[in-house]
Amino acid sequence: MRSIKSELVRAIGARSSSKSGPPSPSIAELYRQFCNDLKDTSVVDPEGRQIFFRIENFPYLIKMEYYDERQGRWVGAKAALVTKALADGSFEQSKHRCDAARARAVLRIHELLTDPDAIHENVHPRITGKLVYVRRLNSRKAQMKIALVTLNRSNEWVLVTSFYTTERWLRQCAKDPPLYTK
Repeated sequence: MRSIKSELVRAIGARSSSKSGPPSPSIAELYRQFCNDLKDTSVVDPEGRQIFFRIENFPYLIKMEYYDERQGRWVGAKAALVTKALADGSFEQSKHRCDAARARAVLRIHELLTDPDAIHENVHPRITGKLVYVRRLNSRKAQMKIALVTLNRSNEWVLVTSFYTTERWLRQCAKDPPLYTK
């Protein structure tokens, strides 16, 4: 038997996995904003790299998940399926959720890429990306926003993902010394 919470999540979906901050827009609205403001645009980082925003990375930028009834848990959304459903209007919000903090920050990610505090080589074994862009947010807690970029098949630098993390994560997953510091 399932809990009331799991039944509610199953029935109406969860809009976010974060509990703090103002509510984020629906995933469909975020997608529309991303398409209008960032899709196929680019920014230039302090070292002259042109970094592109591609639609296939949108689900990863907001950590989109769907509820897999067979597994009985939330799992990462399949980017190709989700972006197609969002584009053709068949997307079902009730079966998906995203990270509210990432959703609120996705349209401002260009600020991190154009004005990072540091750029490191990525050494994380499971997160795709050649470079880690870092912006420190709070020196007391060592909280930071990071973004990972990589070269795609067309040899373009593309934004892969971005999230909030700590100094500890950076020490474990980014090579020192940084390739760039402000």
